[in-house]
Parts: sequence; structure tokens; C-alpha cells
Amino acid sequence: STLIAIKLGFLPRFQDLGFAFEDRFVIWEIGLKGLRDNFWFGQGPLTYLNVWQDYGDKYTQHAHNIVLDTLLSYGAVGTGILLPSLISLGKKIHQMRQYPILRRRLALICSFCSIVILHGMFDLTIFWLQTAFLFLFVVLSIHNMYHEVETNPELQGEDKDYSRD
Repeated sequence: STLIAIKLGFLPRFQDLGFAFEDRFVIWEIGLKGLRDNFWFGQGPLTYLNVWQDYGDKYTQHAHNIVLDTLLSYGAVGTGILLPSLISLGKKIHQMRQYPILRRRLALICSFCSIVILHGMFDLTIFWLQTAFLFLFVVLSIHNMYHEVETNPELQGEDKDYSRD
């Protein structure tokens, strides 16, 4: 049924999928060339926008890959500075697993992170103001959620779960 929907034009973006991937490969190649010249420190936010004409002829605002764009913009040193914060959030997410009352919130946070990482491998919409705001609104509340349960023993039982409230 999916093939029929594509053939009939009900899923127009699927018809351009081959071009989109070919386009991404060109963009990533240009990004990698820029990364080779500034691997350690990068060139600041939105580097691809400033260097695309030096390494190729594909104009776009970013490298369409969250890892490549981060390295291109901030280099290995800047990315290394960001890693402890990401690791801290990852540890806090892992600690949230021990409290059943946080399961639904944890599911939301994990789904947000998964989508950002997965979609970020082929595009970079997390840098849009609206997308970043929504993502950060949820993810940056991790410490508060965990602290709330840690400081309130009545929320820590095995029988506590939002599905039962």
C-alpha cells in the first residue's frame, strides 16, 4: 500500500528521497572538508553557512548532521566541553528509571532525545527556535523531576505510578 501511495503521489516527499540522500552526501562531504581545516576549534555557530562556498557549491544553512555540524562549528575542543553536560543528563535519565512514578515522564524524555538524535543524523531542525524551546523545556526539567521524587519519600514506592492515579 505504501508503494501505491508513493506511485499515486500521496507521499510526494518519497519521490524525492533519492535526491535528498544524494544532496546530503554532497553537504556532508563539504562539511568534512571544512572540518579537516578547523578540527580542533571549529569556526563558531553556523560554520557551514560561512564555509560552503570555499569547499563546494551546495548552499544550505547547516551540515544536515548533528554530529558533523557540532564538530564543524565548535571543533573537538568545544564538543569536548559540551560532553560533560550531556553525560550528566544521561546519568540523571538513567537514575530516573528507579522510580515508577517517573516512567511516563521518562518515556517522554527518551522519545524526545531519540527523535532529536535520529532526525539529527539527516537534518538539524533542533536549532530552530520553536523546536529547541520545546525540547529544552522538557529535557532541562529532568533535574527538577528527579529532585522532587528524591525529596518526597511518599512518591518513591513500588505501587506509585501515574497509570494508577
